[in-house]
Amino acid sequence: MVLPSWNESSGGTRDTRLVMSPILPPRVVPPRGKAERSALGETRNFQKPCNTVPTCGHKGSMDEVKTLPRPAPSAEERFAAVHTACHDTVYRYLARRIIPAHLAEDLTGEVFVIVWSKVLDGAHLEVPYVVAIARNLLRNAYRASAKASKLRAALALTQQRPAIQDPGVALGLAALKETERELLLLTYWDSFTSEEIAVILGTSPGAIRVRLHRARKSFAAALESESTQRGPLGKAARP
Repeated sequence: MVLPSWNESSGGTRDTRLVMSPILPPRVVPPRGKAERSALGETRNFQKPCNTVPTCGHKGSMDEVKTLPRPAPSAEERFAAVHTACHDTVYRYLARRIIPAHLAEDLTGEVFVIVWSKVLDGAHLEVPYVVAIARNLLRNAYRASAKASKLRAALALTQQRPAIQDPGVALGLAALKETERELLLLTYWDSFTSEEIAVILGTSPGAIRVRLHRARKSFAAALESESTQRGPLGKAARP
């Protein structure tokens, strides 16, 4: 390697002559033996963080710590969950089909007495199943011989319900069979799906869809007939 030199005799001026500087050989690190490398590695890693957490006597990583299973809910907790999820729907279902509010409240209370017994038996109850219980109680109460006359006067016919404002729609529903009317009300009044109605009525969703199609056709024919009889202005047409 060539480097410039400094000439002291010329008063500190740079000498244009060049001198040769020997090239230093590269530093060679002698190889260490296996024992030496092992000792060196232990020295360097003596502060390596430990990936285990010895908490409560557990040895292993945090990923290995398993959470304890939650205890099963009590019967009271399961009943409270069913009551919260179903009460309003059941009450609306009954109140739309029976005029006195206190009768709907009484039947709703009877529904949840049955629900409590089902919960004690370990049953898993959802809204359609509880509505099916309400439907059966309503039908049984309507058919009870001792209370038939009182309940028949209290039960609301569809055309008398204030929720149906269109008299043509009310009369069209009244002209249907009971099964067709109930299916249409469950679908369009209570907003249940075919799967939920199948649980309520105790049949299959496919059968519900077929019956609903027929009920729609019957209702359309009843509306057309009612419209013809009432005339264009909603008055009864003259014979």
